[in-house]
Amino acid sequence: MNGFSPYIIPPLLCLLTGYSLALVSLIWGRFKKENSLLALICVWWTLLSYAFIFHNIENNQEKVMVVERFVHTLYVFAPVVTILFFQVIADRVNKILILICLVISIVLAFFVQTPYYFYGFYTYHWGMIARGGAAFQIFTLYGFITTLYILFLFIQKIKVEKNHIIRLKISLFCIFFISNFNIHQRSGHAWNRFLSFQQLYFCSAWNYDLRDIKVQAG
Repeated sequence: MNGFSPYIIPPLLCLLTGYSLALVSLIWGRFKKENSLLALICVWWTLLSYAFIFHNIENNQEKVMVVERFVHTLYVFAPVVTILFFQVIADRVNKILILICLVISIVLAFFVQTPYYFYGFYTYHWGMIARGGAAFQIFTLYGFITTLYILFLFIQKIKVEKNHIIRLKISLFCIFFISNFNIHQRSGHAWNRFLSFQQLYFCSAWNYDLRDIKVQAG
């Protein structure tokens, strides 16, 4: 086991922020579909924090790999949850596409348990990052396509939305999401530990600022 590391603080704060926003979203939204999905987004986008925390409290790479595989077994479903959320807010729910993504994630979840997904670690002065295999690269591509599709949903929503306030808000969210969403990336740089804060800011902005939109649009 390792001693205390300052690198454990960012993932801990991400978890605290993510679950707090999820709770607020559920309470404020009274378990409406959009708010429930937002809560799931807050939870899914912070899943990697568990792995980062364990990296800093355990030296045994076999134990760390067990945690990595467990976390990623869930994390490969992040594109499904994310796509469904943005389809709902764009009023363009496509059940067939969601089913296809679900199948892809299920297949990837199987490969997470094999060396085709992770096969070792990169080591740095601040910790470790799992080495991604062929299946992980497919997940990377999957995440990249997810990002492009969400950009498409934003564009389609902006085209049909008449209220200029909502159009402006959606445009800002679009720019922020595309520039910061990191669901398909995970390199060996320490700053990647802070990206969940940027993602959670998106959740927070949507959770709170959407109220202003609805008031002014109403």
